[in-house]
Amino acid sequence: PIRNSLHSGTSNISKSLFFMEANEDWKRIRSIVSPAFTTGKLKRMLSPIERIAHNFIEHIRPHAQSGEVFDLKKYIGGFAMDVIACCAYGVEIDSVRQPNHPVVVNAKKILNVDAFFSFIMCVMFPKIAKLLRLELFDKKAVSYFDDLTFQIVEKRMQITETKRKFLIFKLNNFPY
Repeated sequence: PIRNSLHSGTSNISKSLFFMEANEDWKRIRSIVSPAFTTGKLKRMLSPIERIAHNFIEHIRPHAQSGEVFDLKKYIGGFAMDVIACCAYGVEIDSVRQPNHPVVVNAKKILNVDAFFSFIMCVMFPKIAKLLRLELFDKKAVSYFDDLTFQIVEKRMQITETKRKFLIFKLNNFPY
């Protein structure tokens, strides 16, 4: 939680746990989100992470074999991006091979916070930034992830509803 003042804008990302003040709302939301990170759920993430790690190794193997100097940051960033996309959104991407994938493009817009006017104002002068309605993050990129999140939740609810109907059908047709 943020314990000092910072104007993070008006987008949904500004309402996330990372930017909330340490108050009762933060505690309430944290208690809602915490079950998503149980030991069992984290263990289920290991297999996709291992697959992504194998892909990462395959990307850097040619450079290691040739002994050439290369930009490791590109590959580490790609690895992190792929893990987050897979574990948080269930989206399988290869951000090194697909640098123009919408998830990659929009995540870079959010994560590559340069020292531009809006950022400096939000961090150094939060009251003025709020008055000027400045945003800490790219609004279109944040909107993309909001839409993606809602689409995923909607799709999972449809799948859950289908599974529930199937289970009821099976139970109703079970020979007693």
